[in-house]
Amino acid sequence: ELSVLQRVVPAAELDDAVTAWAKPVVRRPEAALRVTKALLNSYAAATRLADPSFLDAELMASVAAATRRSPAGGNGTGGSHS
Repeated sequence: ELSVLQRVVPAAELDDAVTAWAKPVVRRPEAALRVTKALLNSYAAATRLADPSFLDAELMASVAAATRRSPAGGNGTGGSHS
């Protein structure tokens, strides 16, 4: 995991804490922020793919989607049983 949690603050102080954290970040060049975001997204995607439970969930979702697309009593290929 990325472990990006910096600190915990009371709800009443959250906006001020976020603003204080974000100010130095938004001063960075836009291209650097774009590349950093792309790298973090790539890391997150790779981490999801390495998690077998994610793959199982994706497989189950694909099967469910194929089943929903098939006619009632169909075999998932668009045809029906004879």
